[in-house]
Amino acid sequence: MKAELHFNLDDSDDALEHFRCIKSLDMALFIFDFAAKLRDLTDTSEDGKHIDEAHIWEKWEETMQAYDLNLDRLVV
Repeated sequence: MKAELHFNLDDSDDALEHFRCIKSLDMALFIFDFAAKLRDLTDTSEDGKHIDEAHIWEKWEETMQAYDLNLDRLVV
């Protein structure tokens, strides 16, 4: 099976769709990686239930940067 996608990169809507397509693997890897980090944060808290919200957002930003993801560019 074969599929071809065609984009007119001179058109801003097509360029955005193209960008979303090429970042889809990065987003999937980010979700997988962040889910593992979130589990680790839960498991290492003192009571096993409490998580520091600021720490979660810090890990979120670190992981987003690691995969070169910018939600402001992906979601317009």
